[in-house]
Amino acid sequence: MRSRGLSLLEAIISIFILTGGSLACFTLLLQAFRYQGRTQHVSDATIAGEQMMESLRRWALDPANFDNQWKIYSDQDLPSINPPGFTCHLTVSPLKAPGDVLTPCFRLVTIEVRDSQRVVTRLTGQIGSPLRKPEGVQIFPAQSVRLQPDQQTQFWAYLLDTNSKPIPGVSFNWTLLPEGPPEVPGDGTVERAGADRVTLTHLVYGPTPPDPNKLYTPGKVRVHASCRYRASIYEADSALVELLPPP
Repeated sequence: MRSRGLSLLEAIISIFILTGGSLACFTLLLQAFRYQGRTQHVSDATIAGEQMMESLRRWALDPANFDNQWKIYSDQDLPSINPPGFTCHLTVSPLKAPGDVLTPCFRLVTIEVRDSQRVVTRLTGQIGSPLRKPEGVQIFPAQSVRLQPDQQTQFWAYLLDTNSKPIPGVSFNWTLLPEGPPEVPGDGTVERAGADRVTLTHLVYGPTPPDPNKLYTPGKVRVHASCRYRASIYEADSALVELLPPP
């Protein structure tokens, strides 16, 4: 009789242990399924966001789109490409080239992938300026300049594409070209002021102490700018610069 009591107690304890263990395993299994479902949901949202980003990159290969038309995408909700069930909210930054056309140009794109209730994931990427077909070099100022002795003026050059937009990242070499007969050739000093800029001074550097008779060479000159872009040379001359004689 005593042995039967111990066996029954052991059986009851075993049932409780088995029931508790089964409940724990079932709970863990449910959590695993839920976690797998959330992971798959985030993975699907990431795929939708990446597809949208890639679609934007292809669209932005057209320089006209990259430069002007982002307002049709910025701050908009767009349906995802695949898988369905998601909405992509896009925020596009202004063109990142503040104050300097030679700064590498790009736009910062943020994509919030949303389901019907919340933001599932967020992707951020840079879309750079596309390769452009060059048209030619343009030098500013475009009008003629007259310089008194010791005066300076600055020229800057852009390599323009076929849409008359400056191509970023281009560096120029500068030389001074005396304007020969029938004009009177002059001479001055050019100093590089940046990748796309040069300063022309109506002054010829000489020995120290300088010879006042050789400091200035009045006459007419042009500033020549040249650059290399995609294995080709592009160049142009400025408008005429008249270097006036000393008073």
